[in-house]
Amino acid sequence: MFLLACQNNKTQHQYHSFENAKWPTDSIIIFNFDNVDTTSSYDVHLKIRHSVEYQFQNLFLFSELDEQKDTLEIFLSEKSGKWLGKGFGDIKEVDVLILKDIRFNNVNKNSFSFEMAMRHNSLEKITELEGVVALGVSLHRNE
Repeated sequence: MFLLACQNNKTQHQYHSFENAKWPTDSIIIFNFDNVDTTSSYDVHLKIRHSVEYQFQNLFLFSELDEQKDTLEIFLSEKSGKWLGKGFGDIKEVDVLILKDIRFNNVNKNSFSFEMAMRHNSLEKITELEGVVALGVSLHRNE
């Protein structure tokens, strides 16, 4: 597991890397952002790094921002199999705007959590999702 955080005056990034590019079903990924400007609005981007060995077209996630819960479907490839996003070689990254112009109530303790919600066609739970290299969140402060 690897967590990287960097920030400048306008943007904060955090990433969580998955060991052996496998996301266990029971693993909830939490990103905590401190020192946000409560007088500004932010755009929130979800970044998904995956290998070309990922076997699905999309990725379903349960997300939570403080008390707000949602289910997200992120497309990683077109129906033809062409990968979306950017990258070189076997790793691609999809960047998706998931929240626009949101405002935080707290300067500290603003958290996002993501839980993998993938199922097989028979609705059988996937215990380990292979091919997901990292998950990231970026906060971009609007002017």
